[in-house]
Amino acid sequence: MTVSEENLHNFGAVDYVIFGGMLAITAATGLYHAFAGGGQKTTARYLMADRSMFSLPVAISLLASFMSAVSILGEPSEIFVHGVQYWIIDLSFFITIPVTAVFFIPVFHGLGVTTAYEYLEQRFSMSLRVVAACLFILQNTFYIAVILYAPALALEAATKFEVWKTVVLAGTITTLYTSLGGMKAVIYTDVFNFCVLFVSLVTIVVMGTVRAGGIGRVWEINANHSHLNFFDFSVDPTKRLSFWSLIFGGAFNTLPIYAISQTSVQRFLTARSLKEARRSVWMNLPGNVLLDAVVVFAGLVLFAFYNATNSTGHQLHPTPNYTSPDQILVYFVSEEFGSIPGIQGLFVSCLFSGTLSVAASGFNALATVTLVDIIRPIRNRRRLLSSSGSTAGQEARDTWISRGLGALTGFTAGLSLSLWMAIGAFLSKDEHGNVRETAFWLYRVSFMLYSIFTWLITVLIGYLASHVTRKVLSHEDMTVNPSLITPLLRWVKPPA
Repeated sequence: MTVSEENLHNFGAVDYVIFGGMLAITAATGLYHAFAGGGQKTTARYLMADRSMFSLPVAISLLASFMSAVSILGEPSEIFVHGVQYWIIDLSFFITIPVTAVFFIPVFHGLGVTTAYEYLEQRFSMSLRVVAACLFILQNTFYIAVILYAPALALEAATKFEVWKTVVLAGTITTLYTSLGGMKAVIYTDVFNFCVLFVSLVTIVVMGTVRAGGIGRVWEINANHSHLNFFDFSVDPTKRLSFWSLIFGGAFNTLPIYAISQTSVQRFLTARSLKEARRSVWMNLPGNVLLDAVVVFAGLVLFAFYNATNSTGHQLHPTPNYTSPDQILVYFVSEEFGSIPGIQGLFVSCLFSGTLSVAASGFNALATVTLVDIIRPIRNRRRLLSSSGSTAGQEARDTWISRGLGALTGFTAGLSLSLWMAIGAFLSKDEHGNVRETAFWLYRVSFMLYSIFTWLITVLIGYLASHVTRKVLSHEDMTVNPSLITPLLRWVKPPA
């Protein structure tokens, strides 16, 4: 990380003690649950914590599972560069959380599944379940790699500790307590890591606010630079961010994360009852709003600090020589507070706490999906598929063709569209990282709207493909098990 490294302060003894203590307590918490109560003797205990968890630890674990170092570094840099408008995305949680709690959780909880992809087999086909599970494994593997790399860069800047050593350290600790302690270890270490993350982040923001001149001064400087750009009601889909794209596009982005992501589904299915599961998700509404407010305000503090001027109009603090905006928070903490014993250790602990939580959740979900959705189904279905001459085998294959093909076709169309838009936009950027005005209009669509476009194409193409295959296989019974439909909509006859 090349951010005026001559001005950065190295780790001191107190910093190492704080950081090392955080890692030690995290590992000890995970290992305790590996052996407490007789250890992880059953698959249900290992993968689902015996479905015995209360709502509070599950809720905190859900919060921690999606607040990585990438978010802690990236969101303040977004506010620093583009203004406070991104904060509007928090309003999307007022759509996402109720929809998840009311419509999705009762279905998954009622089916008693272990993974979200088991639903796909019961509703459509085993082939679709395996395809979706494989894509999740691929996506999650890359995601874990990214969230391990980000804090490694931050630690290298502050301590000169090499990136690869940090990645190995974080990966080893996470793998150790996740593999030995199972789901319960992951949840309770998430609780500890979230507490470290939140306390550390609030401490840094409070100290930064004081250094920038107080809340009033922070607000004044941002207002004077038109940085408090909360509301832009433009309906232009090519505008980078707008009120509408942040709310509705944000809802379509966050709903899959909360409602059907294996990381979330596995969390709320560990709850001891449907009531506890719903409560854990509802708790995430104020939790997300509060946590995001702290992260966003960090961005406002950074902007105010580096744009403050004296009476003659001269800048009081030189803007850091960063190569990426994501580096600015690291620079700020090291330059302004690095001389205070323990502050850098607290900040790096904050980054690592988020990283360990997300990585642990990812590793646990990967193991669960690989076992439950890949290994078991292929082994169990092989005998049925081998009966190619039997009537039962032929009818089963017809069902997979009609129901599975329609869903798989829609899924493929949606995935293709999203890749086309994302790759096209990436290849159409100018030297400043902005999509050129002359690019094809689809490449200029706001990234916040990708999920809406993908969803529309998936539903439309999937429905048409299912309609065609139903006509071809008209003899098939297309009745849908009511338990696969959310309770509030079971009176509606669903399309097969």
